[in-house]
Amino acid sequence: MKVLTRLCQKISKKISRETLMVALIALVVSIISSFVAYKITVRQVPKFAVVDLAYLNNEFVMNLSRHLVEHHASDAEVEKAVKLYLSSLEAMLADINHSGNYILLQRQMVVSEGLVDLTQDLEKALFESVINSIK
Repeated sequence: MKVLTRLCQKISKKISRETLMVALIALVVSIISSFVAYKITVRQVPKFAVVDLAYLNNEFVMNLSRHLVEHHASDAEVEKAVKLYLSSLEAMLADINHSGNYILLQRQMVVSEGLVDLTQDLEKALFESVINSIK
């Protein structure tokens, strides 16, 4: 540590004060611009996320059948609910895709465990949107 201090003192004696100030300002500007560039690129790089469509479809059919049996729904209401589910699912997946924040992959295609799983969030939103629209 003492060697580094002495080296800095020798260099500072040989370099003028103005040159040291310019170098310090250049260093600070470089650090700030690197930080800003990092923040900008982090927002633009999409993340990978998974959605388990088979699970969504199975759970929706189970939950919908329970709900419709309890409320004595007709065949027309069941058909309306399924069409609404499919259109809602397609719209939600398209919104996620067009947001640019995520690249969606089918859960069964991915081995990695470190990805964001949007299945549960989509399941809740889909069921709520279909049930609210049926009422």
